[in-house]
Amino acid sequence: MRDGTKPRKELRIPSSFIGDDWSGSGNSAQPSRMFRLKIVEPTRLFLGIHQEDPRLLGVSPPLKVGLWIVDKQNQTVAMKQSYEAVCQVETILQPGHYRIMAKALSRGKGVHVVTKLPLPESARSVLSRRFVLTLHSDKQVVASLMAGPRSSTDVWKEFHAPSSFVADDWSTAVQTVKQPTRIFRLRVMEEKTRVHLGIDQEDPEHLQGVQPFKIGVWIMDKDNRLLAVKQSDESLCQVEVTLSQGLYRLMVKALGYTDHRGFCSFPDSSSKVLPHPFMLSVMSDKQVDVFVMTNSSTAKLLSSTY
Repeated sequence: MRDGTKPRKELRIPSSFIGDDWSGSGNSAQPSRMFRLKIVEPTRLFLGIHQEDPRLLGVSPPLKVGLWIVDKQNQTVAMKQSYEAVCQVETILQPGHYRIMAKALSRGKGVHVVTKLPLPESARSVLSRRFVLTLHSDKQVVASLMAGPRSSTDVWKEFHAPSSFVADDWSTAVQTVKQPTRIFRLRVMEEKTRVHLGIDQEDPEHLQGVQPFKIGVWIMDKDNRLLAVKQSDESLCQVEVTLSQGLYRLMVKALGYTDHRGFCSFPDSSSKVLPHPFMLSVMSDKQVDVFVMTNSSTAKLLSSTY
C-alpha cells in the first residue's frame, strides 16, 4: 500500500537512502529518512525497514540500519538497529503524534570489516539504496514521508527538531500579549550562507487532524534588527534568507487558531488546543548550529547542519 492520508492497518512506503541525506540526530552526517506518524487510540505497532534481498543476483549486502520512534517531546519511544536486510521493532503507542527516523549507519565490506557512513566520495556508489518502510498495527494509523523543500539543485544540509507550542511558553516580543512561542538561536559559521527555515505542523487532512495554527516566523540579528519574517495559516510556513557570519535569533510564534467559533487569537482561555506539535527544519548550504533557548538567556545546542 502506498502512504497517504487514509487510515490503514498496514502501510508500505517505498523510499531510499541517498548521498546528500543527513540526520537531525546529533552531528553525524548519515543518510536518513523522516516519516510522520499519527496514532488516535492505543495501538500495537510493528515497524520495519526492508532492504533488497542480498540473495538476489546483483544486489549488494544490506546496510546496517537503525529505526527510531520519537514522540513530540523528542523522547525515544522505541529503537532497533540491525545488519540484516530486515530491521523490525515492536511497540505499543498511545494516542499522539510521532516521528519515525530511518538511518543508514554503515555498510559491510567482507565478513568482519565495516565502513561507517558518511562514505568518502570514492565510495558514494553504495548509494542510493532502496528500502520499504512497513507498518502493521491492530488499529488504524496514518503515516507519510516528510519531504523537505528544496530551493535549488545545490546539495543542502538539513536539520529537523521536533517541538511544540505549550501553554506556559514565553515571548520576547515587546508587547505584553502572551502568545505561545519558541525561541531558537542560529550560529552561522561563514559569510553568505543561505538558510531555509520551515515550520511543519500536522497535516489537517490526516486522520482527525486539527486545523493548523496561524503562526509567524521571525529572524533577527544580535542587535534585534528584523531580517526576515513570514506568517502563514497553512500547515507549512517557510522563509529563506542569506546570512553573514554571526549569531541570530529565530522566533516561532502561534498567533491564533480556527475552531467552531471561527478564528481565535492567543492568548486564549481554553487550553484544549495546547500542546500543539510542530517540526522545525533548518536547511543551509554551509554550516549552521542550531540552539533552543530554554529561557531568556540560556541556550542548549540541538545540532549542527554539518
